[in-house]
Amino acid sequence: MKNSSHINEPVAGQLIDALYKGNQKKVAGYRVNHAKGIVLTGLFSPTKQASSISTAPHFSQAVPVIVRLSNSTGKPDIEDQNQKAGPRGIAIRFNSPNNQYTDIVGHSVEGFPADTPEEFLNFLSIANQAESDPEKFSNYINAHESTKHFFSLLGQTPKSFASTAFYPLHTFKFINQENQVTLGRYQIQPVGGVEYLTDKDASMKDKNFLQKDIIEQLMRAPVQYRLVLQISNSEDDVMRISQPWDGPHEIIELGMITLSQVGNDQLRFNQDLAFDPTRLITGIESVHDPMFAIRCPSYRLSAEIRSDEVVKKNNRDMRK
Repeated sequence: MKNSSHINEPVAGQLIDALYKGNQKKVAGYRVNHAKGIVLTGLFSPTKQASSISTAPHFSQAVPVIVRLSNSTGKPDIEDQNQKAGPRGIAIRFNSPNNQYTDIVGHSVEGFPADTPEEFLNFLSIANQAESDPEKFSNYINAHESTKHFFSLLGQTPKSFASTAFYPLHTFKFINQENQVTLGRYQIQPVGGVEYLTDKDASMKDKNFLQKDIIEQLMRAPVQYRLVLQISNSEDDVMRISQPWDGPHEIIELGMITLSQVGNDQLRFNQDLAFDPTRLITGIESVHDPMFAIRCPSYRLSAEIRSDEVVKKNNRDMRK
């Protein structure tokens, strides 16, 4: 049987190409999406309840974390208040003992514009025509439930990265020592609550205010997020990442993410770090929704492209 990541590689290549087309200008060495970001370090401290949900190592002891907070698009100089800078992104690496690690990747909208790679590719092809044919793009949004929901949540500028909630989109199986399975989705909630700026206040901010703000906050005190698990109900469609789950759901506290420092050498960190939400660990498994399998080859291809670009740039600089 062929590895699913190899099967999806052609589609992953098409998705990366479509994202680059949407950026209009390719910036060598930067991510095809969420190019503008800042890397922070800290600690994840699990709750006692976390270890009863899963045997994952970081749910039974405190572990170091690397966190990257970012804006959308492949433009590393995009203004923080630009509407295209949303949704904001978060990527978290939990470094467990014995050189084990696992990643969580999410963004600041509880939804996604598509549920399958084919739908996403179709969306990107239409979105890339938004400026030349805005009516076509608008009609597409109105005709697709997932896309309409996604865009209804965009447009608000966060007051701070520290006041932004993030939503990893996939459902996972959490397996404990008794082999009991809990289905759920992560949520990452700022301890101080969610806050947005008015359009007027956002327009008066520096174009890099989100990064400057988080640095200033860390100089005063650590920034904290609660990692929680939204437990699936029987009527939830765990295969659709585009939609939030309706109605009340049980929420389990998994632990606290405490960020205390800005990572050294931000340029290297931003270029070299390659997060992958399909990189799981003992005690956590995927439900294998349609978008999950495409993410590994897409992330790997994106990382290979920017790595090659950095090497080529360095070689050119050495010849000068």
